[in-house]
Order: sequence, then C-alpha cells, then structure tokens
Amino acid sequence: MDVLGTWKISSALKYDEEKDGPVWKPAEDILSDPECDPSDAKELSVKYIFCDDGFIRMGMEFPPDMPEDEKAEIDELVAAGEMQMLDGLLIIDTAAWKEEGGKLLFNTGIKGETLGEPVNPWAEINVIGDELELLAYRLKKQ
Repeated sequence: MDVLGTWKISSALKYDEEKDGPVWKPAEDILSDPECDPSDAKELSVKYIFCDDGFIRMGMEFPPDMPEDEKAEIDELVAAGEMQMLDGLLIIDTAAWKEEGGKLLFNTGIKGETLGEPVNPWAEINVIGDELELLAYRLKKQ
C-alpha cells in the first residue's frame, strides 16, 4: 500500500457504556453528537501527512472563524521558521515512520524501561482494508 500523502481520521476507538468496552465509531457520528467534547472535535480534525522523508506530519486547517489578526500572527511565525505549514495545514506535531519487514511502523516517542528492558518506541500501523489503524484512530487516504 502506498502510504505517502494525506490521511484523514475516519473513525476513533471510543468507550461504549452499553458494550462496556471500546468500539470503533465513525468520526462523523462523534462530531455530530451534541455532547461532543471540543477537544475531541479538535483531535478528529487533525490530518496525517505521510512524507517520503520518513516523517508523519500532523496538521490542522485554520478554523473558518479564526480572526485575521491571529492568522497574520501565525503567518509571521511560519515566515520566521518557528512554525510550519504543509499543504495548507498548520503542522502541530511530527513523528518518524518506516517500513520494516513488510510492516509499517511509527515512532511513538515512548522512552524508558519496563522490567529493566528498554522500551521499543516503534509501534505497528495496521492496514485494515484501505485504511490505516494508528493507535486509537483509523485513517482514510484523501
């Protein structure tokens, strides 16, 4: 599967009280819930850009109601090299990714030890049909 390009969150793993456990819920259903937490809505709007330099760049679009002075401030930070834009998205985070042994992996950034053994920061990105499963999200290529 060609992973290069932009991916959007299609579903998220959420706790379901009826089933007393996690279930995959479509992002649209979560966002259309009147009780959707604003931080969940913000997270679900993040797009994942898999780049050929071995990094996933996570970016967000400017909110349509963002004041012009705030946009101008971000433009200044981008021009100064303090922030990054890619494909019209403001980059908010970056993580390394690689293909190894026929598997897609990404660097979680987790460090340290467990029971005296170093923790492996690389976690598998599962391919589920035409989607990628990255931790608690399923991503669909745009």
